[in-house]
Amino acid sequence: MRDRYIPGINELSNSPVGHRIKYYRLQAGMTQKELAVKCGLSESAIRNYELDNRKVKEETLEAIAEALDVSYFALSDPDLRHVGSAIHTLFSLETLYDLEPRIVGEEVHLVFPTTYAESIPPYGSFVANMAASWAKKYEELRDGTIDPDAYYKWQAKFPDKVPDEDLIFSDTEL
Repeated sequence: MRDRYIPGINELSNSPVGHRIKYYRLQAGMTQKELAVKCGLSESAIRNYELDNRKVKEETLEAIAEALDVSYFALSDPDLRHVGSAIHTLFSLETLYDLEPRIVGEEVHLVFPTTYAESIPPYGSFVANMAASWAKKYEELRDGTIDPDAYYKWQAKFPDKVPDEDLIFSDTEL
């Protein structure tokens, strides 16, 4: 029997590895048993991974990603030290906050559209405002107004407060 519920893409942005495995398995139209056979695992192993009852080892996650025909980084937890993981983190920011990549001349710009920030508070406006603060502080570093130590100290303290606890996405919103 095939699962009928396919979670939405927004649910992946901040969800556990097991939920991402389930999402891509269902997108592929596979049962847990079919995925298990393709990976050389047991059906109960896949079930336990999807329920996050068991942690998936790296080599097993690689096999699952290959069986699902997705990138390992689409399934794994973010590790910003790796460029593949960093780009998938940006994909998550696109999904959650409407971050847009744009090519301007020979540069790639990452943009939080102003219309989005104004039209969908509080998430868009808060993130867009924080990004604007970051851009202004970065300009101060670039033009020599502040030194790198002051810039890194600013980063470590930013944001000094969050105006509302409700600015954290709940599971029901994703």
